[in-house]
Amino acid sequence: MYSQSISYHELQEVEQALMAQIQDVLAQYDAVHLDFWGYGDLLRLECGLEQFDPEALADCCRELAAFLPDGVSARVLGIDKNLKQVAVFGLWPGVVRQEAVDLRELLGR
Repeated sequence: MYSQSISYHELQEVEQALMAQIQDVLAQYDAVHLDFWGYGDLLRLECGLEQFDPEALADCCRELAAFLPDGVSARVLGIDKNLKQVAVFGLWPGVVRQEAVDLRELLGR
């Protein structure tokens, strides 16, 4: 998500740079099927990872947060392909917050 203080021209420049950086980081984690699309004041991304590993995803998010420019934040939602776990991350320049939920415990299965 982009701050309202970023101009349209800056937004395009930031978005192009972010897409390249995000692709580079996700490639290190063997991400596949990267799809980007803009939606209002945010850039959406969807990708797949072979293994759901919350710690590896946290490492990836720390790398992504390290290059977020001022006025840009991100949310990352990791979902286990068997719907056993979810992890949610909030990213700001240099900052990551994480919450993970084991759905098996939550749903009693």
